[in-house]
Order: sequence, then C-alpha cells, then structure tokens
Amino acid sequence: MTSEQAGRLAEWVEHLPIPFTLTMREGKVRSLSQNALLHKWFGEIAKQTHSTADQVKRECKFYQGCPILMAEDPQFVAFLSNLSKLTTEQKIAAMDYISVSSVMTTKQLGAMCDAVQAKYLPQGIRLTQPEEKT
Repeated sequence: MTSEQAGRLAEWVEHLPIPFTLTMREGKVRSLSQNALLHKWFGEIAKQTHSTADQVKRECKFYQGCPILMAEDPQFVAFLSNLSKLTTEQKIAAMDYISVSSVMTTKQLGAMCDAVQAKYLPQGIRLTQPEEKT
C-alpha cells in the first residue's frame, strides 16, 4: 500500500459513523471473471444433476468454500461453530445467509473453483473451462 493509499484509507475511516467494524486482509479481492465462472458452473452442475443452481451453490459454499475460509480465518471458524447444533441439511440451507465466496481473495476463490472441479469432473459433470490468457 502506498502512503497515498494509506492516507485515503485513514481519511475514509475517520469519517465512518461510530461504532463501526473494519476488517482488512492481505490479498486481491476476487475477480468478476472468477465469480462469473463459478456461478456458471452452479447452473451447469444443476442441469446435469437435476438439482437447482441455488441448491448447488449452497452445497458448494458449504463443502468447498467453508473449509478454505476456515483454514485461514479463526473468526470464521468461531462463527461457524454457532451452527454446530444444526443438521448438515440445516447448515447447507443456512449458506443462503452466510457470505463465503463473496469474501474470498482471488487465491481463495481459485482454490474453491479447483475444489468444485475436483468434486464434479470425476462424476462426469461437464464444466465450462476458462479461456487461457496468452
């Protein structure tokens, strides 16, 4: 971060209404192309498994996304521990209300995309592959 960027950040924080919570992490934010591809996959998986895109999204957030965030964020682990008394089905349904991919860095979202492919490609599910940039 440059000193100019730090100054703009400090100025912005200075004008936030109190109380507020500010969370900062290292890493680039997820890219729109990564996010678009992942959501396209949700639809493709749904069509090939006779499910809905929303249900596939919930399951991928829970099974592929949450472990990635848990590996790097103790606060996320603590938050999810509040769901410990729920059944797996209830935890998956709760994913509608929990930010997972939207709070990921590009590296984390890339790992989630890799995890989704690792689960579905061996099942014969066809997923659109991103174009290679040359």
